[in-house]
Amino acid sequence: MVVETVQKLAILILSIIYPAYKSVRVIRKQETPTLKLRLIKYWVIFFILQILQRYFQFVLDSLEMQDYFFLVLFVALIFQEFKYAEFAYHFCFETAFKRNEEMISNARRSFMQMWRDNCSKWVLYLKKNVVGLLSMLARLLPAPLQAFTLPFFEGLMSSYGDAYQQSKAMESTTEFSDAPSAAE
Repeated sequence: MVVETVQKLAILILSIIYPAYKSVRVIRKQETPTLKLRLIKYWVIFFILQILQRYFQFVLDSLEMQDYFFLVLFVALIFQEFKYAEFAYHFCFETAFKRNEEMISNARRSFMQMWRDNCSKWVLYLKKNVVGLLSMLARLLPAPLQAFTLPFFEGLMSSYGDAYQQSKAMESTTEFSDAPSAAE
């Protein structure tokens, strides 16, 4: 029991906490630019492993080696400033991404189209109603607090109304594109 807890804690530290710490250092420009690319590759590998683990956990559970496997794997990936994460990405994923670039781009475009056609309006509607409910509850607060909360919620309500009007106006004129914009 204690050994398993220590293993899970070590996996948490090696897979999330240490790479997140290094990512923050890279963002603050306290590390080399080459580490930035290695960390991006590490996070891609990490999230692919998380997805695979969810679907194929039964295989590792039947071998009773899941914790050992991930402990060794994450030690290898972060060893020598994420050098082996870069190797793993290059040999395992980069060619697959390049071969399927068009399929990935089409899937992304289809997902964005589905989101725009269906879900974005629901989320905006849900946000607007939650903010409206909170705004009504804010009116039940004592008068000194209402002086701060009511303008806040009224501003949110108007911004959601503006966002809804913008999304309706853009609906017929905007297409999602993978091409970089002029601002980039």
